[in-house]
Amino acid sequence: MLNSGYASNGYFNVPVGKSYIAAYDNETESEVYKTYIRSDKNDFIRDFKQLSDKIISVFANHLEQCNYANGEFLRRKGYCIT
Repeated sequence: MLNSGYASNGYFNVPVGKSYIAAYDNETESEVYKTYIRSDKNDFIRDFKQLSDKIISVFANHLEQCNYANGEFLRRKGYCIT
């Protein structure tokens, strides 16, 4: 599960809560892991891409990569769009 950390307010998306990825056991419905994705307070996930066992989250000024199988944080890379 991916929580992007935003809500729609009319025409705008506004940050609400913290972004995270989580996994749950299908049989017991218990939480396997929940990993909060590090981001600025007023930022949220703009888009994401799942590649085999990794998920890449796109924020306004950086990318976050996590292992989708176990929730482990892998790396963060900043970028600048001019």
